[in-house]
Amino acid sequence: MQTTACYCLQQRMVLVKNSYDANKHDKKVCGCYIVSMNSMNQLLQEAIHLPEDQRLALVHKLLLAGEPHASRDVENAWDAEIRDRIARYDLGNVTTRPAGKVFSDLDRRLKS
Repeated sequence: MQTTACYCLQQRMVLVKNSYDANKHDKKVCGCYIVSMNSMNQLLQEAIHLPEDQRLALVHKLLLAGEPHASRDVENAWDAEIRDRIARYDLGNVTTRPAGKVFSDLDRRLKS
């Protein structure tokens, strides 16, 4: 018996055939699709053998594919925020700290 999996877009997870009730999982509602575990393993093996830059590009694209699409308004708002932050930095209106200091402060806070 070939193991199959359902990637559920609504639940954002892979549901292995034997771990969910197929009768209760409505593929039409959640927009999922069925793939064989053999296909996923084959894709993984092919991806592992890609050059590092191509693997990282693939990972980036896969992660983006799993994120909800931002509306044009959200993208425009972020673009404006980024431009505003750069302008404040260029004018010297912000206080900066070395990244190492920021991360060591975060590590210290998280350990507390």
